[in-house]
Amino acid sequence: MLIVTVEVEFEDAGIHEQLAEIQAMDAATAEEPGCLAYRSSFDVTNPNLLRIYEMWESMEALTPHFQTPHMAKFQAALSGLNTKGMTAKVYEVAQELPFPNAG
Repeated sequence: MLIVTVEVEFEDAGIHEQLAEIQAMDAATAEEPGCLAYRSSFDVTNPNLLRIYEMWESMEALTPHFQTPHMAKFQAALSGLNTKGMTAKVYEVAQELPFPNAG
C-alpha cells in the first residue's frame, strides 16, 4: 500500500474560491481503481495551506491518476493561483500496526 501526502501553501485565500473543484477532485479520485482514500483539507492554523492525503493499493494504481481528466481539470482550475511552496511525498507501507494505548 502507498500513502501519499501533498501540501500546497497558497499566497492568498484565492484557493477557497476553488472549493467546488477540490471537492470534485476528491470525489472523482475516490472512484479510481486502486484508490483506497483521497481527502483534502485546509490547515486550521494556516487556512491557505491545502493538504491532500491519499492511500493507494500500488504504484501501478497511482500512476494513471496523473493522466485522468479530473486531474487535468483540477490543475487547470488552480493554475492561476500563486503558491509559496509545495511538497509531495509517497510512502510504501508494509503493514498496519495496532494503535498504541488503544486499551
